[in-house]
Amino acid sequence: MAAELFPDGSRWYLGTALGAAIVASAVTNDDPPVVTASAHGLTDGDYVMVHSSWAQIDGMVLRVKNADTNTFELEGVDSSDTNVFPSAPTLSVQKVTTQVEIAKVMNVQTSGGDQQFAQWQYLAERLQRQKPTTKNPVTVTFDVAYDDDMPQYYTEMVRADETAEIRPLRLLMPSGNEIVYAVYIGFNAQPTLTQGQIMVNNAAFTLAAPSFKAYKKLP
Repeated sequence: MAAELFPDGSRWYLGTALGAAIVASAVTNDDPPVVTASAHGLTDGDYVMVHSSWAQIDGMVLRVKNADTNTFELEGVDSSDTNVFPSAPTLSVQKVTTQVEIAKVMNVQTSGGDQQFAQWQYLAERLQRQKPTTKNPVTVTFDVAYDDDMPQYYTEMVRADETAEIRPLRLLMPSGNEIVYAVYIGFNAQPTLTQGQIMVNNAAFTLAAPSFKAYKKLP
């Protein structure tokens, strides 16, 4: 039986740079898909931002697995259903080359992800029917203790807020397991000024891709 999990001790990391685009020459319909890209230079455990005609993974941050000289796998993706993942997609990836820890995070909250439904009723029936459709966008918010030395994570979040760049975001849990996201960042550079309380900056991270991925600690 798995133990209950607590977020205490978790750390947040913000991606600050991406490598050059690596363009695939072939992608298989497998679990996980195998990507062919000559001399791609990726290694197991690398995180990449994906750009693909497969809408289900377009824009996501995924982890590389079973990499060799000319191929690698996209861990955590099952593309075997060609009704969902049509054959011969276009796909390129960019390696997340640098990350910086967001220090002194507090008051983490998540919202969104609520199931939406289409409702209807047939004239001959007295009860409504409903079918699940989409889910609300997911947003993660937290406060960051203000640091007037303006550390790198502060300036990077200011820039991401100003430019509306999509950024990789990684949650590292005490177990070593991770959750990765691709996000838009809304960052209030003006710290709070409540008497008797520490000054904080408010940050909001909205998913820019269809979903996030959870990964187990690498062996």
